[in-house]
Amino acid sequence: MKVEMKNVLTVLLTLVIGLGVANAQPETTELKEPQVIRVVEPIIPVEYRGESVEGLVKVTFRITEDGRPHEIEVESATHDAYAISVKKAIRQWRYEVPSEAGRKYRLPVYFN
Repeated sequence: MKVEMKNVLTVLLTLVIGLGVANAQPETTELKEPQVIRVVEPIIPVEYRGESVEGLVKVTFRITEDGRPHEIEVESATHDAYAISVKKAIRQWRYEVPSEAGRKYRLPVYFN
């Protein structure tokens, strides 16, 4: 089993990009920038090793000025164990300095 992380390159038409009024709460957008410079893959939970248990975890997070993910929240997960693993991994990721502070990003993480 491998973990597949897809940085979605196109923003879904149903999402608002956040071009609204200054000081408005930023909208959540699919992660396409800033670029990730360090990725730690989520660990396959022990109970799923050796099995073909597919899964999907959708997370949202913000990126600090020094490129660290914070406010990591799981929007949905097919399995709780996958959600825990993804949150632990994303805490260790590092990104380029974001061009827009405060934006919330959405990222799907696939287990297959």
